[in-house]
Amino acid sequence: VEVDAFPRREDLEGLVADLTERFERVATQLGRAKESEVRELLRNLAGQTVDGALLGQAGTFHIPAFTRIEPYRSPDGRIEVDALGEDGERWIIEVKWRKKRVGRGELGQLIERAKQVQARPWCISQAGFTSEATAYAADHGILISDANDLAALERAAS
Repeated sequence: VEVDAFPRREDLEGLVADLTERFERVATQLGRAKESEVRELLRNLAGQTVDGALLGQAGTFHIPAFTRIEPYRSPDGRIEVDALGEDGERWIIEVKWRKKRVGRGELGQLIERAKQVQARPWCISQAGFTSEATAYAADHGILISDANDLAALERAAS
């Protein structure tokens, strides 16, 4: 009896499709967990002053003591963000927990959503930001943090 040394193409395609689906499911779950972690971080940082560089800002930066921090979806369903923090001041938070850096276009979309809900935007990106996105954030008052910044904020909260 002879057995082929290599699996059939159809078998490999099925395995790749299965692994891709599993990876996407786990990535989605990790993203949701990170979003929840960021909401909890904001609760823990309430009223504190932190190094502004951790939010892409100069000097020190005061974190509002939000009375409400929850995922947000507009009544018409057109705006959805990972978190909306409110205390008179409003922030919308978008978490991009992936290997690709956030670009200018994504920050442009975030600022449009922020305008619609009258909130200050904060984007958190695991992989960081393109140079164009960093410049755009500085020009438009968008708070930005990468994975290292987020870890430093978590240390400041404890």
